[in-house]
Amino acid sequence: MLLAALSLGCGKMESGHKAPEKAVVKSGGDTSGGLPENFPKDVPIFKGATPNVAISSGERMMVHLNAAATISEVTKFYNAEFKAQGWTVENGRSEAGDPVVSARKGKTLCRVTLTKQGQGTLIQVSVSPERS
Repeated sequence: MLLAALSLGCGKMESGHKAPEKAVVKSGGDTSGGLPENFPKDVPIFKGATPNVAISSGERMMVHLNAAATISEVTKFYNAEFKAQGWTVENGRSEAGDPVVSARKGKTLCRVTLTKQGQGTLIQVSVSPERS
């Protein structure tokens, strides 16, 4: 399911067909190297969040993090931190009704979907290049 979501990315659908790139998948709460090596330094990561799954395929990345914070706290963090890093931010809701913070910087798109998980929040961060 994660690979399917990653393959969709953000933005318009590409025309034509390219050979699939090798995907790198990390999982299991690896906090020492939980982010893909080329994860953008200007994409904020909620302090204290634990990486659960990281998928990287070329320039597309998806990271799942668990945070012991409310959805409201995490939403406020991403709104403030994206703006502080020079991103243009817009808020919305996913089809399931979960809060989404979408941001654009240059030709990079980032989408953060937040889902209540127990007492905390599951943070899904997707980063992809804009499609033309």
